[in-house]
Amino acid sequence: MAEEKRKSITANTPRTPRSAAAARSETRSGTSKYFILTFIIGYILCDRSAGYTATSAGWTHFTYMFLHANITHLTLNALAFLLLNRTLKHRFPVWAITLGPYLAAAAASFIITYPRPTVGASGMTYTLTGMYLWNIIRSSLPPLFRRRRAGCETSKRVGGKKSGYWGIITTAVALTTSAFRQNSATALHISCLLFGIAIAAGLTYKQNKK
Repeated sequence: MAEEKRKSITANTPRTPRSAAAARSETRSGTSKYFILTFIIGYILCDRSAGYTATSAGWTHFTYMFLHANITHLTLNALAFLLLNRTLKHRFPVWAITLGPYLAAAAASFIITYPRPTVGASGMTYTLTGMYLWNIIRSSLPPLFRRRRAGCETSKRVGGKKSGYWGIITTAVALTTSAFRQNSATALHISCLLFGIAIAAGLTYKQNKK
């Protein structure tokens, strides 16, 4: 009798539909995976010679981040991008953590050029690192940058701290490794890091000002 009553209650209880926030979270996770897939395809189909240089065609500045020099380069960038993206998806809109880093890496490549072909998604991961660092230092800034609006998803604290820390560690390993290479794009990396801080600061300021 008790078993039949439980079944009756379960059958008559309406299922709660997935929240809009959960749906957005899945979309953001899926978007980052598409970028990872693009990194892998680019690594398979193209080599380093397709990277951008001081004299290369303009379109190379928008495609070099999808190419990688070797499997280690690809693995480190893909892992850092995925972990940082996973961490920041609760703090910023999807375009800011995908399109933002892409445009920042493209813009930096026009400012910082090299004689040899430059490839890799490091610029994108450093932009995400800058966005994450902003959320660490923002607590010491004026209230306009710290105030959070209730009920606003983009005003939440960064979620998944462990993912963020591992993303920072992975990026640091990549930076340390590249620093000892003659053809390292350190200046490009630093530029993208600053771009990331600027993007995060601008979004926070705009959101909290409303």
